[in-house]
Amino acid sequence: MLDTFEKFEKYLEIIGDCKKRYDFKLYHYALLNNHIHLLLQTCEKDSISEILKFVSGVYAGWYNRINNRKGHFWKDRFGSKIIDKENYFLRCAIYIELNPVRAGLVKNPADWRFSSAATSLHGVKNTIIDMSEVLLSLGKTEEERQSEYKALLDFELDRTNALNKAIAEKDKKTARKILRQGQMYSDFIPYKLALTNLFGYSLTKIHLGV
Repeated sequence: MLDTFEKFEKYLEIIGDCKKRYDFKLYHYALLNNHIHLLLQTCEKDSISEILKFVSGVYAGWYNRINNRKGHFWKDRFGSKIIDKENYFLRCAIYIELNPVRAGLVKNPADWRFSSAATSLHGVKNTIIDMSEVLLSLGKTEEERQSEYKALLDFELDRTNALNKAIAEKDKKTARKILRQGQMYSDFIPYKLALTNLFGYSLTKIHLGV
């Protein structure tokens, strides 16, 4: 379980160590208390399962050691989806970076220290993040790219805030309407799943359980 800043920071430290050992690029991520989202690209010789096995194993060993416990740490095996379209990449990136907002941890995604949002939106230096070709295509300069990405994220943030408000007020009619608006993105799976489970999907989602 990631329930302290120390644990969040340790997990990110392990990802940094993992990048030195395995050949992969990490474009976007969000760490939450009970699950983790990663948007990454692997090379041919290193698989996602190998990468996450390393990260999960090192973190579980560290967690068990500081808590004087034994046994399994991870509740479920990770789930993953292949991205083969540029717009799908962007929507997954935005979905990931809005997770802390959906969870009620912050109102502005860039304020969550344990995600890539501050880098995507403001260019904050982050040594474990790689710049994707998709983000590079959004503009000729860093300012143009950040502005374009922010516009896309703000649009989805407005929908998220409206949906959260409808859910809090138990306004099912409005909630369904907002969710159906998302169905225009026919290739974006989270919107489809949201109709039956509001926040039950991620690109690569790792469940934590103790």
